[in-house]
Amino acid sequence: MAGIYIHVPFCVQKCSYCNFYSIANLPLKKGFLKALAIEIVQHKAEFENEIVETVYFGGGTPSLLSADEIDAILMLLSKHYHWGNDMEITLEANPDDLTPDYLMKLAQTKVNRLSIGIQSFNDSILKQINRRHSAAQAIQSIEDARKAGFSNLSIDLIYGIPNQHDAQWLENLSLAVKLQIPHLSCYALTVEEHTVLHKKIEMNRADAPNEEDAVRQFDLLMDFADKEGYHQYEISNYCRDNLYSHHNRGYWNGVPYLGFGPGAHSFHGNTRKWNITNVVEYIKGINNGTSVAEEEQLTLRDRFNEYLLTSLRTDAGVEIDLMEKYFGVEYADWIKSRLGKIDSELFSICQNRINLTQKGKHWADYVTRELFMEES
Repeated sequence: MAGIYIHVPFCVQKCSYCNFYSIANLPLKKGFLKALAIEIVQHKAEFENEIVETVYFGGGTPSLLSADEIDAILMLLSKHYHWGNDMEITLEANPDDLTPDYLMKLAQTKVNRLSIGIQSFNDSILKQINRRHSAAQAIQSIEDARKAGFSNLSIDLIYGIPNQHDAQWLENLSLAVKLQIPHLSCYALTVEEHTVLHKKIEMNRADAPNEEDAVRQFDLLMDFADKEGYHQYEISNYCRDNLYSHHNRGYWNGVPYLGFGPGAHSFHGNTRKWNITNVVEYIKGINNGTSVAEEEQLTLRDRFNEYLLTSLRTDAGVEIDLMEKYFGVEYADWIKSRLGKIDSELFSICQNRINLTQKGKHWADYVTRELFMEES
């Protein structure tokens, strides 16, 4: 299987914490869509022998595209790429874009999964992180999506936000259960450089996240999810009824994917590419027939370390037998030697598979770094 990612680089306004590439210059959308169509056709030979099983519209705010524009992109993809029989097609959306009329039109396209950027069901918290929707709009968007026929729904929620108390965090989770959301993506608030939040903290105009609060709320999340029947199949992702994100699981399992649009990444076996993060230059480059991407060849060590980085975050964990098969005895022996240097409370080994414990999930980055193969 393989996946396709479409990066839609437009937002009406920038969330204070967001470091994904996006701009508020919507008049560039027409030029972007023309360039995107050219790029999609240009790269069809790269997936000549691949079956595409997932398409994911991310951003930015993909729900700023009309249903007709989304449909045109999907029709173009289906014309030039081999599609599987049971496609998962996800659209990231802001709650205030999901009007009943928009949803009814969207339901006429091949989009069959919505990932809604709720972040919080608390109005004061939403205002604090500069979201443009209200809690009421968030709830209404979920109800309207269901009425339009969308049942495969995911929502994003953020914990560790300054002034978000534990009770408020649990209220968010309880409301998600009440609304019967089958998939949750939950992230700790992080302060990235070059974001509005980072600048405000530097100027003492905003509080920095408290690490103890984030750790405690992550534990509350994991305990709550387990109690309510959500399976934590990746550190930040939880699902009921096996409705996990096939697209994102593909990333973690090393499945090839093509990324289109400014800032989009691609991966295919031993190579990785990424497009420039500039809409104007992207449009210009595509129209002029010049490359808009950089590319790197991945060494065996690169692929080994990437396997660790992704697999250790998932319920599948790291399979020592597979490591030996795909990377060689040296790499399997390296893992075994490094495990002795890590606190045994952070991981478990069962049937030659390494998994993080609940405590270890707090230390995932540390454990991964300890297991990385160093340059010789």
